[in-house]
Amino acid sequence: MSTEVQPEVRSEPPVRPEFLDVTGLPAPVVAGLRTIVESLRGQEASSSPETSNAADLTPEERLRLFREWVATRPAIGGDLRDDRETIYESRDE
Repeated sequence: MSTEVQPEVRSEPPVRPEFLDVTGLPAPVVAGLRTIVESLRGQEASSSPETSNAADLTPEERLRLFREWVATRPAIGGDLRDDRETIYESRDE
């Protein structure tokens, strides 16, 4: 009987094409879906390696990327009141 430990071998599953059944959809819808798929494939090919795998980033890099993303988002304005009077306003108390 051997006491050697067998190394665990992990392999990536083979990449296989996926198919989407568009049977019964009108031709313009199918054409639109093809355009969307081509666009997504283009985004995947052009994605920067910096953001391709978040697990490889340090917490500081993730925070920096998050702050950059937040800076690109529009500010949502408005008056927000969460005081007691506002909360119970509809109860006529």
